[in-house]
Amino acid sequence: MAGHRQDRRRARDTASGAERLWRVTPAVAVAGGALTLVIALVPGVGFAFHSPRLQSAIETASALVSVLAAYLLVGRFELGRRLSDLGLLMAATILALANLAFSTVPAIVGHPDSAFAVWSTLWGRALGAGALAAAALVPDLRLGRPRRAATRALLGTGVAVAVVAALAAGLAGTLPVGFGPSPTSSDAPNVAAPAGFLAVQAATLALFAVAAIGFCRRAARTHDELVGWFGVAAALGTVSLLDALLFPTVAAGWVQVADLIRLAFYLAILAGALREIRAYQRQAAVAAVLDERRRLARDLHDGLAQELTFISMQSRRLREPGEAAVLQEAAERALDESRAAISALSRRADEPLATAVAQVAETLTARTGARLRLDLDRSVDLQGEGRESLLRIVREAVSNGVRHGGATEVCIVLRYEKGLRVTISDNGSGFEPARPGGRVDSFGLVSMHERAQALGGRIEVRSQPERGTEVEVVLP
Repeated sequence: MAGHRQDRRRARDTASGAERLWRVTPAVAVAGGALTLVIALVPGVGFAFHSPRLQSAIETASALVSVLAAYLLVGRFELGRRLSDLGLLMAATILALANLAFSTVPAIVGHPDSAFAVWSTLWGRALGAGALAAAALVPDLRLGRPRRAATRALLGTGVAVAVVAALAAGLAGTLPVGFGPSPTSSDAPNVAAPAGFLAVQAATLALFAVAAIGFCRRAARTHDELVGWFGVAAALGTVSLLDALLFPTVAAGWVQVADLIRLAFYLAILAGALREIRAYQRQAAVAAVLDERRRLARDLHDGLAQELTFISMQSRRLREPGEAAVLQEAAERALDESRAAISALSRRADEPLATAVAQVAETLTARTGARLRLDLDRSVDLQGEGRESLLRIVREAVSNGVRHGGATEVCIVLRYEKGLRVTISDNGSGFEPARPGGRVDSFGLVSMHERAQALGGRIEVRSQPERGTEVEVVLP
């Protein structure tokens, strides 16, 4: 029971993580915009202090987070082979290269306010914002030749960053530097900067806004938590550019609000990366368990199941019909149990509940030639111990109908209505529910009730002699 609840809680947490993020993203943008407006409109409210070490630390942290994100996205793209992941990889790579070459290295060597550093950083961030916007808008397609696509994309990324570096180096002698108001006067807007500089900042702001909207919509649609974190980061990037646009100061060693919000941009990406790593670790643990389950399934199939099949066949040769029937019934029930275990151990962890129910029922009805009618809601799901217990209940109910009741038709309905509900009905011989003791399958009825009660649910058995049986399972 506890394991059942934990599995359901884990599934809800995984699904709701991305949902929370895409709901938080607009709030982040509004809060950041409000902070910028307060600084811009309220006299005496400002934030700027001189700290070359902190500025270098911010640039270094930004570069390291970008590198980590790019490395993580390489693995994600190799697993999923999706165009959207390739777009994220390109954006993270551009941000990593731009931060390292245009911000971190100049800050470390002591030339953060050179013409090359100022303008290459500006263009590099615009390029990264454009890549993020593209990644947010590209379709979520699976690529047929992912290695070739990744090679071309990363080469293009490197060329684009190299072009930015070449332009900044070639034009360094003609590009203005040292413009903008004094950092100490950051309590009032002052856009005293070259028109080209402001235009690039405005374009970068627009691209970040497009990326935030695109990632937010995709996270809502796909429930991808990493995409949700990129949406939060893009919203922070938008706010950072808004502040930088209102206060376009270029001064070495000074840390302003825009710098701190930009650091928050990378911290959001870092949070997403750490959450993704944790998800990979859980998936690796699940994969290891599944491998062991498959090994056990093979051992059961090659050993126990084969021996039970032999016993069932040999029991038909016994001279005493009564003894043969009892032995054959026991052997067939044990064989069913072994087959159920093999099926459970071999089943994929992400297999829909409707598919698992259909497979269980089809396997049993196919042995007797009974007709099977299914009405299964594929949106209904159940994980962990609860799923296996429910499938065993379905197996027992169908087996009772076709084997002991002689049913020629079985109908199964799966839906969610004030709880998870499964109804198994058949047109077999039926029985008197108040007196199941005389039936061969009486232990199976008791077992079904116990399994449902262990999950906090209940079972209702409705049957009459010669009028079939209906079993309804209700789980909270």
